[in-house]
Parts: sequence; C-alpha cells; structure tokens
Amino acid sequence: MAPHRIRHHCDLNLVLKVLLDASILLAPFQLNINFEEWIMKLYGGQIEFYILENTLEELRRLSSRETSVGKYAKTVLSYSSKFKVLPKISYEGDEALVKAALRYGMAVATCDQALRKRLIKLKIPVFSIQGNIMRVDGLRC
Repeated sequence: MAPHRIRHHCDLNLVLKVLLDASILLAPFQLNINFEEWIMKLYGGQIEFYILENTLEELRRLSSRETSVGKYAKTVLSYSSKFKVLPKISYEGDEALVKAALRYGMAVATCDQALRKRLIKLKIPVFSIQGNIMRVDGLRC
C-alpha cells in the first residue's frame, strides 16, 4: 500500500524508541507495506524498534494456526530477531503495550484503531495506518 500523503514529518537528531505490536508486524503481508520504511520517513531521524516478549508469544500462538495469518506469523518470527526484545510484563494484549510504552517512554506502532485512540488519549505517540494514510499522532517535534 502506498500512502496518498504523509501527514507529519519530524527532523530530530534524537533516537526514537518504537514499540511494535503484532498488527504492525503482520502489516507487510496483510497490507503490502514496509512499516519500518514509512515510520522512518514520518519521523525523519534515528529509530530503534522494540518488541515485547508478550508480542512474540502472541505471534507464536498465531503461527500454530493453519491459516494465512499463521503463515505470516511464522515469517515474522523468523526475522523478529533484528528487533530489540523487552521482557514480558504481567499484562495481556493491548494493556501490555500501553504499560510498556509508559514504562519505557516509547512510541507505539499499530494498525489497531482502538489501540491508536487509547494511546492518543494517554498522550503516547503512535504510528498508525488510517485508510491509505500513514500517520503519527502525539509526537512532539
């Protein structure tokens, strides 16, 4: 998916830490996008990508399914070692992502619109896809 436009661009010399959820990790297969590339374009500076151990566990569960999502999850697991892994925290699903983002001071990348709205309310920067628009909300430049 090619974006129709980019809504935001920062040109910072700081390293931005971005926590990836399962939906964004599956996006290259389901939405035909390169999330790493568009996040770097939106931010304009250095980025470090992180995955929660909780998310890796979710991907392992998904990979056991005999579906296209299961196949994609297996592929994601095969290249997930290029991202830094944060230890498991004692929350599940979206709550784990929110708690980790707050604890470590990170932005979050997701395709989940309900999670995006929640992160915006909590003033956590969020990279997301809305329709054909790739965007970032809450990032102070």
